Amino acid sequence: MAELDLAGNPDRLVEIIVAASHNVIDKGLIPWPQVEEAAQGLANSLRSKDSADHRTALGQSALPKSIVTLLGTAYGHEIPTTPPKLATFEMLRVAANLCMDHDVNRQQFLDAGLLDILLSLIGLHRQLANPSADDLKVAKTAVGSMLNACLGYEPAKLYLRKSGAPGAVISLSLAIYPPGEWTSRPETGENVDSISSLYQIRIGLVDWSWRVVSAINEGAEVPPIGLETLGPLVLSLSNFVPTRPAQSPLINDVDSRNALIVADLEALEESVTLLEALSLDSEEVRLAFAESPEADKLLGSVLDFIELANYPQYWSLDGEEERKRREKHFDVCKAGVIKALISIAGEQKAMDSLWNKDGLVKRMLTRSGIWEKECDMAETVQVSAIGITKHLCNSDANNTLRLMSGPSPNGVDQIQALVERSDSVIVKSEGTRVLAYCVKSLWRKDPAPVTQSTTTTDIPQQDTTVQRREAAYALSRTPIVRALVDLLVTGQKHTILLNESSFALTLIASKPEGATNIAIELFTPVQIPQNPAQNSAIQRTEEPQSSQANSGSSNGAASLKSVVSNDSGKHPPELRANACSLIGTLLRNLTSEASKSLKEQVVAEFSDSLTAVSQDKDSPEKLVHAAKWALGGP
Repeated sequence: MAELDLAGNPDRLVEIIVAASHNVIDKGLIPWPQVEEAAQGLANSLRSKDSADHRTALGQSALPKSIVTLLGTAYGHEIPTTPPKLATFEMLRVAANLCMDHDVNRQQFLDAGLLDILLSLIGLHRQLANPSADDLKVAKTAVGSMLNACLGYEPAKLYLRKSGAPGAVISLSLAIYPPGEWTSRPETGENVDSISSLYQIRIGLVDWSWRVVSAINEGAEVPPIGLETLGPLVLSLSNFVPTRPAQSPLINDVDSRNALIVADLEALEESVTLLEALSLDSEEVRLAFAESPEADKLLGSVLDFIELANYPQYWSLDGEEERKRREKHFDVCKAGVIKALISIAGEQKAMDSLWNKDGLVKRMLTRSGIWEKECDMAETVQVSAIGITKHLCNSDANNTLRLMSGPSPNGVDQIQALVERSDSVIVKSEGTRVLAYCVKSLWRKDPAPVTQSTTTTDIPQQDTTVQRREAAYALSRTPIVRALVDLLVTGQKHTILLNESSFALTLIASKPEGATNIAIELFTPVQIPQNPAQNSAIQRTEEPQSSQANSGSSNGAASLKSVVSNDSGKHPPELRANACSLIGTLLRNLTSEASKSLKEQVVAEFSDSLTAVSQDKDSPEKLVHAAKWALGGP
């Protein structure tokens, strides 16, 4: 097609488009090829920012309204034939160029109804199963026109927010280019160059789409995304779960492969970032995962991604350094999805619905990998997951059993391992509180029965009493006891931590095997960071010692004695009484011949401080009674 010369006769090009818009009553009378040619000439001449004067003049003419009229005629309720389709592509280019950095023209097109036409175009193309190259060009340019029309222009941004444009654009982007999906298409019958060129258009559309969403959402407190977009957004994760072999010929084309991998990761990152923001800021979105008709599908897709999504093998075709960079990018995305899931699971209004779903506790908290070493960089997410687990296991034996069911390492094993290796004070203290809550739940004398509505397939269908006994025994093991004793040392400034630790240890000490483990760990030295503000892990040494620890170290016995004696004057009587109860329970259950020396060591360590408390006339009666009981009294 010969290009018309704007400089030679610019008014004539405008006249062709304006005149054509007068024939909309009879669509067959519109000279679409002439409109295409005229619009192409105008669009090409307007690509330069130096054409500002021309753009102002054209924006004040009948051109904006005529373009909108013709666009509406071409794409009324369906995808048109080729001539109006090609003309539409060029007219969209004109609109985009006229709106570029030009607020006056943006308002002209807003008043003319351009944004509504663009939304209609986007909706039509979203439904196409196999769009042609021309369809892709129109869809991409429609998104580009929307970007130029709203970028930095508040009236257009506000209109598009109210019209649901962000969700529509995201749905189009994910329909045209589902990230990672290209690898499973064999693309038979076409050469690589042809396939690659189509994907270049798709990639460009994706890039512009997320720029549009960012531009529209700028300044909004909550991303204006409707629930209808949640499905496509979540389902876009599924292509990273390996279910079909990679068979696209583009995998073997270096340039195409690299471009598509970059597009995949960028699109994944955008989807995850938005999902994370929505799950954090929108109660409606969180509830959708629990109570909407699509809840199971949405939740399943998120859990599948967390549990099963992995690095594609073809990522390693471009060298070790590139592979590591891609994998790191992917890991950040997976951490974002985990964070989103934690926000969803923490929704109070949906708690019952979420946690009664089969298998959910195990999949979310134990098989997601959130407490594995690879996720330690996402400390905030780990702490959030710990907080939810603590809430779930508080006085709830059923959820505690779910957390502890299945093959090793189960949920409790993972939390204990995280607590042991973490350098974070909050991870160590909050993680240990989960262990304490599990202990309290299983030792309750009035447990809630495992009913049909709350039983999951993760818990073996055997007698509940047996399950509780086995789980209680597991919680009496040395690693769990060690974590609880360590909390006595590190939690000296926090009454709630000392209370929860001492109470859980008292319950464990009610059985001989638990009492033995506690006595051993109480006298195992713990190295304390010299800098109080230092956020580093405590360390244990091998040799037992008395409570008179060296500088920079202590042990559980010394900390417990300090609570009983109240040397700091800051420990409330209730906490001191609990500490006495722990010592008394310990002494009553160190009954075997093998634990005789341990019992003697406990007596030697605490008898003086217990005696002093029992004889203190100023101490509350409850505390005095607890001290006497610990000394062997009734």
